[in-house]
Amino acid sequence: MLKGLMASALILASTLSISAPVAAQEQPIGVCTRDRHGSLNLRTRPSLYSRIIRRIPRGSTVVILDISKWKGKWVKVRYKRSIGWVSGDYLCYD
Repeated sequence: MLKGLMASALILASTLSISAPVAAQEQPIGVCTRDRHGSLNLRTRPSLYSRIIRRIPRGSTVVILDISKWKGKWVKVRYKRSIGWVSGDYLCYD
């Protein structure tokens, strides 16, 4: 009985690891603004009306987490320990 239970657990664990989505590779990217001393707002949601979590100084680097859903207009990023959304217009793509 115990061997059967262990075998079932192993089969289930291997199935879960195969079917689990692979995390997207994180990509660091620079922050641009229109003025020298400007900053970029990191928001809770992809909207100009959502709450600002923090301001990201120009020249900082963020890590892109998701761009597909919003087609480049809004980009989900991580800056230091904060995760939120920024306007894709202010990211410097190489």
